[in-house]
Amino acid sequence: MEAGVPVVVGTTAWYDHLHEVQQLVAEKKGTVLWASNFSIGVNLFFRVNRLLAQLMDTQAQYNVHLDEIHHIHKLDAPSGTAITLARDIDLRTQRYSGWKLRTRSRRRGERTVLPLRLLLRLLRSKANAPAKSPESTA
Repeated sequence: MEAGVPVVVGTTAWYDHLHEVQQLVAEKKGTVLWASNFSIGVNLFFRVNRLLAQLMDTQAQYNVHLDEIHHIHKLDAPSGTAITLARDIDLRTQRYSGWKLRTRSRRRGERTVLPLRLLLRLLRSKANAPAKSPESTA
């Protein structure tokens, strides 16, 4: 920012400080382009995910479950991509009110040779559960 050079950020660990970053950018009249994933294919997937979240929000018989699998040495878990998917579902639906990270526990004595499995569970908000659609009551 100080040098007047536009900044491109592809990491996600700083999102808790987004408001501070926005203030600094405005103060310095700077530019920041940020995304959790810059892949064209993944961004198309993000768009489809948002559309499906809206379409499925009225289908109370279905729940959302994200299961992210990585190699055992992954340091930033969950990935920014998984967080974006969960956040977008949460923002596009009335049935969910956030997400929570859960890791699968290993059985006693089991060696860590399999990829790390991360479960992002969207938290159901019973107060905001959708009413049945007119089609389902017919």
